[in-house]
Amino acid sequence: MGRGKTKIKQAALTVSLLALGVEGVVAQELDAAVSATLSFSSNLVVDTNPSLIAGYSGTVLEFTEDLGFSFLSATSTQTLQFNVSSGFSVTTTAGGGTSTSFEYPTFDFLYRRDSADANLRISANYWSGDVTTAFDIDPTDETFLIVDTGTLVRSSVDLAYDWRLNAPLGFSLNATIDTRDYEGTTDPALFDSTTSSLAGAANYRISPSTSGSLTATLTDYSSSDATSTNSVTKDLELTVTNELAGGLVLDGRVGYTTVDSTVSSVTTTENGIYFGLDVVQPVSLGSYFGGIQFDNSGGVNTSALTFGRSIDFPDGSLSASVTADQTAGSAAQLLGSLSYLKELPDGEISVDVSQTLTTNSVSEDIRFSTLGIDYQKDLTESSGMNLSLDFSRTEDAGTGTAETLNRATLSASYSTELTQDWDLNVGYSRRQSSGSTTATAVSDSIFMTLTRDLEFRF
Repeated sequence: MGRGKTKIKQAALTVSLLALGVEGVVAQELDAAVSATLSFSSNLVVDTNPSLIAGYSGTVLEFTEDLGFSFLSATSTQTLQFNVSSGFSVTTTAGGGTSTSFEYPTFDFLYRRDSADANLRISANYWSGDVTTAFDIDPTDETFLIVDTGTLVRSSVDLAYDWRLNAPLGFSLNATIDTRDYEGTTDPALFDSTTSSLAGAANYRISPSTSGSLTATLTDYSSSDATSTNSVTKDLELTVTNELAGGLVLDGRVGYTTVDSTVSSVTTTENGIYFGLDVVQPVSLGSYFGGIQFDNSGGVNTSALTFGRSIDFPDGSLSASVTADQTAGSAAQLLGSLSYLKELPDGEISVDVSQTLTTNSVSEDIRFSTLGIDYQKDLTESSGMNLSLDFSRTEDAGTGTAETLNRATLSASYSTELTQDWDLNVGYSRRQSSGSTTATAVSDSIFMTLTRDLEFRF
């Protein structure tokens, strides 16, 4: 239960950062005072199994016309941006029939205002699409490994306000609402849920090298699962960051959490303390880092010890870590992560591997493993190729009965600028899904995308 509580809180506070990299786009376009972009995209896909259904036979031809509009107004003190897009699809089914539909309506909004001593940020996002495709949009969520029929609607609103930024004592306020709505699904692990969070913090700076915060958070989670689960989490946390001689940084935290959970109309309460300490020591070409944490707020004591190393090369970077995670009464589990990037004269190659412990949507402890390999090569100044392999796996991490799920995608594509406004992307993709209780499903697809962006500056 402890990991599940932490995961819900983190998701509520960070979901707005997943909205198609909105803030990254803003940072790249701050040179434009006011601009708008109108995008037209024609997509042709031939797929042998678009929904990754085991035993499916036949080929589906899908043509989609996407229309997108984005607006950006940016000054030295404020930024306003929104993006909206949707597609109209015509599909020829394996049986010879034809169907039409509107696909993947998406909306992203960001407003940010900065002053000398305060800043305000409001963001919102909306996405709707089929359940199987949700994994391709957000492969960091282990729930999206589930293959099913039906659609998913994700939406969130986030408000953050910080003031007295330069004072010894400042304050922060953050409010978030995140919803997931499923329709037409059959897997009991896919159900509607709403998570809302309100957090207030007092941020202090004792000296140029010592700072911290005292944060109170209230999180409410409700779902439409078989047990109508509802939980209210109250958390109070104190953090301290101190920079010592030689660049050594200590980051400590201690907190107390209370969780009131109602499952099948029965309410239980769990509470307890948690604490942790992270250490970062800069060295030549990188740093060493590590940490220790302990948590008994979920009714069972858990502890973890982490050690890692990051290295910056002239043409890339490497970061690796190892974590020993232990739950009382169970043997310690070794986890790890590895991230490697190498810049080539005509492209780059990256490798990312990670393994974490988390809690899935039905409160089962699982191990979530991911592997990503990506190779990009510039063929000319206006064309290039991309090869990628992504693999994700969830499996039971305790003595439960969580199903093992696997998803893998291998893709190769070629892109080129036909003109200043027109871009062409063609490629091949192979997807595979399997589970401990489900048969293997394979999809092969060939795709072609023709895109035109019309940009207007004011």
